[in-house]
Amino acid sequence: MNKLNLLKQGTLLLLVSIFVLTSCEKDEDNKKDDLIGKWNITSVESEITINGVNIIDYLMDELGLSQSEAEEFAEWFVFEITGTIEFNSDGTYETIIDGESESGTWELIDNTLILDKGTESEMEFEIISISSSKLVIEFVETDNSEDINEDGTNETFIIKMRWNCSK
Repeated sequence: MNKLNLLKQGTLLLLVSIFVLTSCEKDEDNKKDDLIGKWNITSVESEITINGVNIIDYLMDELGLSQSEAEEFAEWFVFEITGTIEFNSDGTYETIIDGESESGTWELIDNTLILDKGTESEMEFEIISISSSKLVIEFVETDNSEDINEDGTNETFIIKMRWNCSK
């Protein structure tokens, strides 16, 4: 009786493992299938922090700017992007953003969309959500090359851009 129960449990474990592995593979394939096609960039949302603080609050608190001055400075970092991005089944893409055309390669690894992998132009986007008609991706860039408040320590800028796209 023990051997039979062990055999049943082993078989059940094997079936569950196969189901989980093939489900993950199908999810990856579904994401790729959904991604392929031409996407219209409908909006881009930006969030900017300096040393973990919202840019406007940082500029007001650290540099003594008025709210309107801080908002005016922060406008330099607002990205109005219009255009399209098309993902082809052969792993290539083409963008037309603000009238400028670019092309390159794309790769999907789990929830990470990598454009132009291994080049100076490489960009990584996290896929926030994807369906056959809606795509939300997020790009995060970190820069710590500037000492804005001149205290001898470079500030850490983090710019998050969330692209909302539709087919």
